[in-house]
Amino acid sequence: MRHLWSTGRGRVACPRLWLAGLFLLVLTARLVSSAASRAAAALAPCPDYDGDGQVTLADVQAVAARWRLTAASFDPDSDPTTPNYAPAFDLDGDGVITVLDVQAAAAQLGAACPCQPAVEFTHAPAYGSSETLEGRVLCADPASYAIAAFIYNGGWYNKPYWAAPITVIRPDGTFTTVIVTNQQYDPWATQVAAFLIPADYTPPLLNGPEAFPMELWDHSEAHRIVSRIASPRVIQFAGRSWSVKASTEPVGPGPNYFSDRPEDVTVDAEGRLRMHIVQRDDRWYSTEVVTEEPLGYGDYVFRIAALARSFDPNAVLGLFTWDDDAPQYNHRELDVELARWGAPANQIAQYVVQPWDTPGNIYRFDFDLLAGRSAHCFAWRAGSVAFQSVWGDAACPGPSQGQIAAWTYTGADIPPAGEGHARINLWLMSGLPPRDGRPIEVVVEGFGFTMAGNRNG
Repeated sequence: MRHLWSTGRGRVACPRLWLAGLFLLVLTARLVSSAASRAAAALAPCPDYDGDGQVTLADVQAVAARWRLTAASFDPDSDPTTPNYAPAFDLDGDGVITVLDVQAAAAQLGAACPCQPAVEFTHAPAYGSSETLEGRVLCADPASYAIAAFIYNGGWYNKPYWAAPITVIRPDGTFTTVIVTNQQYDPWATQVAAFLIPADYTPPLLNGPEAFPMELWDHSEAHRIVSRIASPRVIQFAGRSWSVKASTEPVGPGPNYFSDRPEDVTVDAEGRLRMHIVQRDDRWYSTEVVTEEPLGYGDYVFRIAALARSFDPNAVLGLFTWDDDAPQYNHRELDVELARWGAPANQIAQYVVQPWDTPGNIYRFDFDLLAGRSAHCFAWRAGSVAFQSVWGDAACPGPSQGQIAAWTYTGADIPPAGEGHARINLWLMSGLPPRDGRPIEVVVEGFGFTMAGNRNG
């Protein structure tokens, strides 16, 4: 569950009003607390959730953030990193977190608390790393407890193994556990969790559920969950820096899984960009790169090597511009797309000014991708977008010698220049696997951009 003061997009809506309300609630609990809240406070454990030895406003906020959550629906958004129901926050033990629980916590504001069990990570490996997880346990007898570790990669999995789901805590309270036992997947886990459990308890064996079972929460004395933000991998190609797209869930276009692994997106010794569609276990992965620098008006040129075999009908090669923050201008999307869109008889290529379904915004043509090297370009100006495709090293844009196709658009949907980036992607239509079940490679020999007078036209 998101905090009460957050909107659906996770942004703070009215923090001052919320904090003012919390202050009044605390004041009420401290000065005019009801008999029910006083009773709950008397019976409740000391609500020191951050382990600083004292009940502070942050602890009261931790209870308030779980208001209205219940034991029956402890994780309604299936996200264990957001506030969820746990018995420790249900101070009156009635199975639902209400204003009485907040008042019970507020009634103990400033109270000193005995040491509470806690789990800390002293080294949480970075995204993409194969290092071990290291941590320590506070306020718990190491001989009486153990650690149950998990990683999240599209779902939760025990670590190190199902056959060894617990990690022993050393006498000094420290622990080390292996969380990467499958080099293909485990380094790319986006969350890491550790639960402090009784040494004689066997945690549930998890095979990819979205949420932890309530049984684990009930047997846990403390836990720690961290998210690992994936910093995009950056490559150098054609004299520019490009970010490599990665996802652990299907995303657009397609939707598809996207891989940023070096074996899937690489620049070879000749300076050519090699992009792949590959299968690992039951998943097909696509690839995409994005210029780190926005470009704007100018000439965009993409040079492609001849394909080694026929292009699969479900595959798409996109050479285009895109601006995440400009939906009002159709994301400033201008496309050269090589694809048969699932039908082998379709023409292989199209030029598009988005939206594609507006009459006159698309131009389709055919050519043989096996016949030789080709270049595809567009000249983006304030009043026109001129597309062209040529063979080999012919100038693009340029004279018609060696020309495959050309089309100039002067309609109403030309986007203004802005923060658009050049992108290259190789993906599967609707996420469908290649018809022949084989991986796909495309080699991009070069990319060029020449600014048109100035970046804004």
